[in-house]
Amino acid sequence: MEAPALSRLAAEAGETTGAEEAEAVLARLDAAARRHETPCGEGRMVWRAWGEGPPLVLLHGGSGSWRHWVRNVAHFARSRLVLAPDLPGLGESAMPPSPSGPGDSAAVVAAGLRALLGATARYDLVGFSYGANIAGHVAAAEGERVRSLTIVGAGALGLPRGHTPLEKVRDKQGGARVAAHRFNLASLMFADPARIDALALVIQEWNTVHARLRSRPLAHTPVLRDAIARASAPLAAIYGERDAIAWPNLHLRLALLRELRPSAAIRVIPGAGHWVAYEAAEAFNAALVAVLRGRGGAPCERSRGPPAGCGFPPPPPAPSPADQPPRRRRLGGVPAQLGAQGRCRPPASRSDGASRGVERRCGQRAPIPAGTPPRRKGAAGAGAAAPSCRHSRD
Repeated sequence: MEAPALSRLAAEAGETTGAEEAEAVLARLDAAARRHETPCGEGRMVWRAWGEGPPLVLLHGGSGSWRHWVRNVAHFARSRLVLAPDLPGLGESAMPPSPSGPGDSAAVVAAGLRALLGATARYDLVGFSYGANIAGHVAAAEGERVRSLTIVGAGALGLPRGHTPLEKVRDKQGGARVAAHRFNLASLMFADPARIDALALVIQEWNTVHARLRSRPLAHTPVLRDAIARASAPLAAIYGERDAIAWPNLHLRLALLRELRPSAAIRVIPGAGHWVAYEAAEAFNAALVAVLRGRGGAPCERSRGPPAGCGFPPPPPAPSPADQPPRRRRLGGVPAQLGAQGRCRPPASRSDGASRGVERRCGQRAPIPAGTPPRRKGAAGAGAAAPSCRHSRD
């Protein structure tokens, strides 16, 4: 498929307004894919492929399907071969061989990749939630064939999981069923319920109907942690800042990953939940591009924010003259920092270190808040002219 067509599909995935339109978007993206099947237990495992180039394998989450990546495949297919299967026991794929543990499903996935790509091809592997668990086991078994391993919203690290109550859906119909889906998405998948749109609801309904394998109990185990310890591929991790399975102890997961792999590339997407690749697709796509480009070794950082957003700062580098702390000034009663380039930066937030502020152009005077006591003549503060710089919102 040509790049303009992929761009249209990517735009459509972010602009659906109703169930019928959502179904149409999924149908067009599905029609643009090349369908493949490989052995899986007593049946077949279904794969979809878009684009050409270095292989990028996307493994979806529990009770899911390739549809978990609906806002990502077209973006990456512009320059890569994107492979997004339905994992064994989910979507259109058959159940894996008994006893259906993560290693059994990983063996099916690895064999499928060898059949589709060839015995010596290397690929970048990305797994979301339960798919991260499977990806870790594939990486542990396949060694150098896995160019990089990126886990997204990963559980199964042997750490406490956040409480996410879910409503039963299968016994409901009509509006009650849609309401249950919306509740479950808000409880587990999204940080902001206002972002739950028609496309998310359609995907959730299809995935629920076709899910047969129960993967949720694995989230409380350390099986992914153990698989990462056995794998040799460079490691990266992406989490939504408000991922329900980790909140409020996301920093513990990040610290564990840093302990397992000091060179791991870690990204935290502000304001996003568990299904970060959908809820914050643009930021997620940029973060994944960054970690794939580095293939590990990049410092832990909060996307569009300072390292402290990862829950722990990296060791500070040796200071140089250019890195000296900027001079502090007080502008219009609001503390700010004047950087080396003469630009005003607002102070760090106590909660996440992200800069916040208001737009104020050069030469303007800041308004004096009501009730402000008069200042001594000549004192800097409210009403003082702003310096020759610009104070902007991040």
